[in-house]
Amino acid sequence: MADSDSSSRLRASDADRDRVAQLLGAAHADGRLAAEEYQERLDRLYAGRTLGDLERVSDDLGGAEDLRGAAGSSEVVAAGAPERGGALAVPERVRPQLAILSQTMARPTGRIEGRLVAVSVFGNVQVDLSHATIGPEGVLVTANTVAGAVNITVPADARVTMTGLPLVGSLSPTRDPGPVDGPRVVVKAFAGLGSVTIHRAESETL
Repeated sequence: MADSDSSSRLRASDADRDRVAQLLGAAHADGRLAAEEYQERLDRLYAGRTLGDLERVSDDLGGAEDLRGAAGSSEVVAAGAPERGGALAVPERVRPQLAILSQTMARPTGRIEGRLVAVSVFGNVQVDLSHATIGPEGVLVTANTVAGAVNITVPADARVTMTGLPLVGSLSPTRDPGPVDGPRVVVKAFAGLGSVTIHRAESETL
């Protein structure tokens, strides 16, 4: 018991978090975790600092007992890591983008899902999703600007929906919403003396 308590207090590594994220992804894929609980547990996972914090996120899913024995081992993650776009791929976390009298860009390249946030105040935010794989739950982009600009680039085959409020500003959706069965991107926007614009990436041709 003493050894167990001691290992629970060890600092968790990025490899440890990735292993638990894969476990959560598998539970979400097979229906043991609903989308909201899955996202909530991911947030707790990446906020956790110790192995004990990680175990509390996943102890009812099985496999958590292996975490202590593999603490700090990135080789286990590499051996079992799924390919990008697979059901068990670890979602890439995209930090909220905030530009105040400045500019910033987010360009994820892994699998993404859930909510992304972009806020511009007299600044410019670029959110480029054209190199990312959008998960089956889709992506919700909350874009707010005051006297600034938010530009969102979506994949060529994305199904895009845009809603929001332009207050002496402009909202510019794509001309074509895209294929019905395409990866879903929903943009909810507010533009006060600014603009929120969606761009569609060009299709790659051989």
